[in-house]
Amino acid sequence: PDAMGGVCARGVSRGGARAAAADEVGPLAGVFNDMLGEIETRDAGLAAHRDELGAKVEARTAELRRAKDAAEAASRAKSEFMATMSHEIRTPMNGVLGMTELLRGTSLDDRQRRFADAVYQSGEQLLGIINDILDFSKIESGRLDLEDIGFDLREVVEDVGSIFALSLIHI
Repeated sequence: PDAMGGVCARGVSRGGARAAAADEVGPLAGVFNDMLGEIETRDAGLAAHRDELGAKVEARTAELRRAKDAAEAASRAKSEFMATMSHEIRTPMNGVLGMTELLRGTSLDDRQRRFADAVYQSGEQLLGIINDILDFSKIESGRLDLEDIGFDLREVVEDVGSIFALSLIHI
């Protein structure tokens, strides 16, 4: 009875049941003790497996944390690169636009004026793409401020059409 109470209270009884007699209780106590030994062995195996799994989870968590940190650092580097490059490209593009604007202010024949206008419109569109790249890097870093700017849809469509028309002329 004391061994059974220990199993109920603690899960496994240390020492098992004592077989005092060679009657039917003796073999029963022996089987009971064997069963307790198997339970202890199983519990020890489960505890070792639990510890092993815990160590694997900790190692994998640390590995994932390092990968996450590396990915975040790469994303920051990419955003910084995009912002730097778009600024570096914007400066000469503004120079091209300025010089093209000066060219458009001179006396040009119709064909030269179309070419100068195409250069200027293409430059403005390229500058718009550069600004979009900058906006994308701002979106990634959470620093984008939206603007509400009106535009003339007809003018945009005509500008795009004229760029494609000039491309077709040169084919």
